[in-house]
Amino acid sequence: MLARIARTLIAFVVLVAAYYAYARLAAPWIEPKVDVYVSQNSFDEAPKEGGALGRYQTMLARYFKSGHWALVGKPKVIRVDRVMLVLDDYEPRDDGRLTLTKFIAVFFPDSYADGQPPPGDAVVLEAPGGGWLQFDEPFNPARGRIGNITSAAFPGPITIRSEMKSPGDEDDLLIQTRDLRMNGPEVYTDDRVDVRQGRSTAGGRRMVIRLAQKPTGGAGQNGLKIGGIESMEIFDEVKLALSVGAIYPGEKDDDRSLTLPVARRPAADPAAAAWGAAVAQAPAARPPAPPVEISCQGSFKFDLVGRVASFRDDVHVWQLNLTGQSDQLICQELRLHFESDASGKPGATPTNLRPQALEAIGQPVKLDSPARGVRVRCDNLRLDIEQQLATLSGRASISHSTAEVEAPVIRYRHPPKEQPSAVGDVWLAGPGSLRATPDGPGGRTIEAQWQAAEDGRFAVALTAAPTPEGAAAGPPAKLLSIVGAPRFSGSGIGEVLCQRIDLRLLETPADGPEGPALEIDAKSGLALLPERLDAAGPLRIDSPRLVGSAGSLVAKFLVDQNAAAGGGPALGSGRGASPLTAASNQPPGSDRFSLTAKQMQLDLSVAGKRIDARGLRCRGDVVFEQLATAPGPPPLAVRGEVLNVGGLEKTGAATIDVFGSAAGNAPPQQAARAMILARGLELQSAEVHLDQAAGRMWADGEGDAKVLSDRDLLGGASGPTELNLRWEEGLRFDGSTISVRGNVLGEGPHDWLRCRELTARLSRPVDFRDGGGNGAGKIEIAQVDCVGGVAIDHRTVDPEGQRSHERAKLVSLSINQQTGAIQGAGPGWVRSVHYSNPEAGLGAPGAAAAPAAGAAPKSKLHFLRVDFQQGISGNINDRVLRFHRRVQAIYGPVDAWEQQVELDAQGRGPVGAAQLACEELQVYEDPAMRFAGAGRDAKDTKMELRALGGVRLAGMQDAQTRFEADAEEAVYNQAKDMFVLAGDARRTASLSRTSNPNLPPATVTAQKISYWRDPVAVKVEGLGAGRFDAQPAATAARPATPR
Repeated sequence: MLARIARTLIAFVVLVAAYYAYARLAAPWIEPKVDVYVSQNSFDEAPKEGGALGRYQTMLARYFKSGHWALVGKPKVIRVDRVMLVLDDYEPRDDGRLTLTKFIAVFFPDSYADGQPPPGDAVVLEAPGGGWLQFDEPFNPARGRIGNITSAAFPGPITIRSEMKSPGDEDDLLIQTRDLRMNGPEVYTDDRVDVRQGRSTAGGRRMVIRLAQKPTGGAGQNGLKIGGIESMEIFDEVKLALSVGAIYPGEKDDDRSLTLPVARRPAADPAAAAWGAAVAQAPAARPPAPPVEISCQGSFKFDLVGRVASFRDDVHVWQLNLTGQSDQLICQELRLHFESDASGKPGATPTNLRPQALEAIGQPVKLDSPARGVRVRCDNLRLDIEQQLATLSGRASISHSTAEVEAPVIRYRHPPKEQPSAVGDVWLAGPGSLRATPDGPGGRTIEAQWQAAEDGRFAVALTAAPTPEGAAAGPPAKLLSIVGAPRFSGSGIGEVLCQRIDLRLLETPADGPEGPALEIDAKSGLALLPERLDAAGPLRIDSPRLVGSAGSLVAKFLVDQNAAAGGGPALGSGRGASPLTAASNQPPGSDRFSLTAKQMQLDLSVAGKRIDARGLRCRGDVVFEQLATAPGPPPLAVRGEVLNVGGLEKTGAATIDVFGSAAGNAPPQQAARAMILARGLELQSAEVHLDQAAGRMWADGEGDAKVLSDRDLLGGASGPTELNLRWEEGLRFDGSTISVRGNVLGEGPHDWLRCRELTARLSRPVDFRDGGGNGAGKIEIAQVDCVGGVAIDHRTVDPEGQRSHERAKLVSLSINQQTGAIQGAGPGWVRSVHYSNPEAGLGAPGAAAAPAAGAAPKSKLHFLRVDFQQGISGNINDRVLRFHRRVQAIYGPVDAWEQQVELDAQGRGPVGAAQLACEELQVYEDPAMRFAGAGRDAKDTKMELRALGGVRLAGMQDAQTRFEADAEEAVYNQAKDMFVLAGDARRTASLSRTSNPNLPPATVTAQKISYWRDPVAVKVEGLGAGRFDAQPAATAARPATPR
């Protein structure tokens, strides 16, 4: 539309050029050489055949019909350079007035030379009514006396016409007016002026032409003092209806045809592959343009000195549209600026002026094209014709379809035809905005805003992209740069803010509504294809699904020509969408994620109108988190120096690599840690890797892990507890089993475990393609296996304080936390310090009785150490522990948690201590005590010990009395305070006691010996030999044996 207006005004100025010729009707007398051809006898005498007049009449026959007065009469012909004046007759008067009867002026083009056939594009001016000219001195051209014209009048009709250059009448010129007058430097008429050139028309009423005065020469100089035209102005009823052909911006009469690459999947070298791809023609052919009409309430003025043609006051320009509403421009003033081929010489004519610029001024200027969906508003609109540059300034805005852009200045330059680019250059000043809503159902409104650039440059620029150094020739490319702190937002998609964006775009033929290209002109078939985006920070993202920040962002677009038009499965859609790959593709109300880094790079796959992520690389203080919906730690977090994510184009095939420091920046022992936090598990290592498709995660080198569990390290219930795990040689996780190696250390609040390798089997497999779970409930550790130098330190603590302290060392240990089963390999040992009643110890038969009635028993620390050769087994849930092969145990009271029972040189321990040797030792918690209820003393756990195979039991009953027992089986029930010794078919049980080492001990042998300490009672079954004397207080008969 802008260039259409320019071409319209240019055409109008060409029409107005004829007025200049009319106003210069006295020009033949200006030049010193004047040839006048008249009869030698009188004005009525016909010229001789073949004379000069006859030759000119032959030329005039090209422009007039037979019988015209200029061909049959005796006209006077005056020829000056390229102007021929034909006068029927003239009458000079002594007062300087020259009366003309009939008058013709013929203006030949500059290209005409004498002797050539009369040219068809000569301009013919005819005033059949004659007129008069008033000079300031008597008129006598024969003597060279020509003065200055002071006034003139040409009553009657006046016609200016020309066949112009094109054959036929499509550009023929016809100008009609009447009653032209001149007074001093002004030539004017109050009548109508009508112009037609081809199918174009123009007109108005009350025209004034202002003439420039020629500088006065020396004494005696003759000639007209008219130095040219200063201006021409039509004041009333200005209106134009012009047919100007193809007048789109930058368009010539011929069509533009471009060869551009078809969008396709790039090869290893994307530029070379795209340039070598199949090509398609994108013709920009235009149908003939309908007429353009211009009207104004003010005047039309053509200022030849300032080289400006202008329409003023309520200017309306519109072009009819046969299939819809008309295009229309409304402004207060419309100007057309020219530059001169004469390099600024005085007297330049419209025919040697070239249009330079078109300018529309108003508050606002309104340009509407309903058929194209275009709406333009600004205070100043300028079109530089030679540069093909359009500039809108002062509250400028352009709307097209459902998109609108606003900026203080909007500038567009159409590409020259000789350039391969089909897309022009665009500049936008700041602050400005862009708002667009894609067509079709479900289209989301997208908004962009930017501020003014600090250095005064345009904030937004779309220009030709430079070719990278050393790159092969490729398709035309554009570079979109936004430097004014752009902000992008959209309904339902949040907002993005940064300091600068550079987007490289390739020109390509439009590929239809399902293709990847962004169509910019549906009629011409031109489109742009994104290739690379660079965003400089600080970059901030805030969307319903993802928030984050970065110092910079690079996005590379790879077109997948082979993919279906609709694209592949949604990023993270359906089963297989991990939190990292589903950060922006879940419905509203889904989890929200945060990603921050100093540098980000995205590899994007373009398939149809769909853009999916193929890979993500982040550098510098990387933090990726799944934001918590309730107070507490985030459900998922990844932290490190480097984050690489690949394989996002396929569902459930992502690969994730997290590094604590940039590659090669630090030795392993000094490298920073990467961290992954997921559902109560925190994992730290120099690098962590995840292969979603293979279902495995691994970390090389040393690392740490923290887990929130309801059990302690040994599987005992403890409530929410933080457990820590360290290793030195790496971690492996295959979805079902987690394995760590190298000086493994596990720590809880009250315990620790050390071994060479630890393996944990989960209660059910983790499917990495399902975001770390399959929705079947909480995942827990089912079994823990420890191998190599297993060492354990465990403390039992209740609200009243520490309850026990256990230590163990063995070759291997396995704990099933679901069933409670425990299995370990020896040799090894277990050490325990715990509270127990002194009377309920593993004491000797016949030891001190219970305290007096009414005295409360007092819990005391007791020490137990068990050494074994083969291993251990048992069940934590059932409170059962078994020691196998060559078992040795020592038990007795101690005064401190770190104290142990010491034996003297004779192998004797302190009073109350006992030693045990057997092939198997079983330790049970008394089942009855589990149901004791609230009255039970938490520090008084009752146990049952069972020793099997070659049992030997020894200890000190008091400072003087030592006891010994031999049996095949020995049982001690702490709750019943009862010993049971039993033999087998090969041997009997024996129990002996001595207070004097010099005397033989008192011994009793039997198949089974049962002994109660409170009150003292002995039951012997299958008596063999000997006797065993109880203390005097124990002589009373015991009630029935407890069952």
